[in-house]
Amino acid sequence: MDMYRFMARCADAAGEIGLRVNLAPYVADAPGKDFFATRAENRALIHSHHGAQSGRIQVWMGLEHLFYCTPDAYREALQCQADYGVGIHTHASEQKEEDDAVKAEFGRRSIAQLDHYGILGERTLIAHCVWLTDDEIQRVADTGTSIAHCPISNAKLASGVARVPEMLAAGITVGLGTDGPVCNNSLSLFEEMKFASLIQKATRLDATVLPADQILRMATINGARALGLGDRIGSLEVGKQADLLLLDLAQPNLTPTEINAAGGNLLWNLVFAADARNVTAVWVDGRQLIANGRATQVSEQTVISEAQQQGLALFQQYRDISHLRTSMV
Repeated sequence: MDMYRFMARCADAAGEIGLRVNLAPYVADAPGKDFFATRAENRALIHSHHGAQSGRIQVWMGLEHLFYCTPDAYREALQCQADYGVGIHTHASEQKEEDDAVKAEFGRRSIAQLDHYGILGERTLIAHCVWLTDDEIQRVADTGTSIAHCPISNAKLASGVARVPEMLAAGITVGLGTDGPVCNNSLSLFEEMKFASLIQKATRLDATVLPADQILRMATINGARALGLGDRIGSLEVGKQADLLLLDLAQPNLTPTEINAAGGNLLWNLVFAADARNVTAVWVDGRQLIANGRATQVSEQTVISEAQQQGLALFQQYRDISHLRTSMV
């Protein structure tokens, strides 16, 4: 799931490279928030790209936040969901101060306000949900709403530690997310798996909480289910699409690896020791996108070089704008 601006270009890039993506534009229609994506852009993207590339590209309705979106945005998201069968993605309860501000503004906490708008449900994925109460966890579970847990971002921004064990115990589908590059940096699901488990163990003083099997499910089949794709991907089963990851176990960080009748240590190695250097091959829908650790559909060096140049240009543009604003003041 990717949520930001210029999603049509992201869809084109994903199609060129062969990625599977769910795209949710960063829609905000409240006064003063017109620098985000518009509701019209979101609807246009559904028409132009939903189901493209043999279904690998899906488009959802994206709602940035309760303070950024008007009631009309939530009504339109529900209408598009009914008209096109798309999902809804938004953020909620990331920080304690945020929930307090929502309560002061709307008279309800975040989950209750989203429930009031009618968007909780089986085709809705909410990012963060760090500060949920017992009743809110139960309401999310009862409605079939899924949660994208972003532990590294939540730690970097000092947002808190989500109550993931309680969420899973209630039956909520919890997948793993990274959040954006500014508040995560590395965007590695291998890091996310390890950190998601360790932060719970450390804060609860319980080494048994969120064991490797639960974490691996969150990174695979739970993520697929949260995106409405559990019948297609997320596990290695006959009849599912061939989205596969091949890891080289004969590397120092995964040695020794043992597989035996009792299970061995492979599962624990995958969650607590593996990283991107172990990935030797990737297939999406049966098409090989990574071979011998390198991209097959694009020149990595060209992409990195262009990203470096454009990134530095953006930094300079920001500095120029900041200087002008300072001068005007």
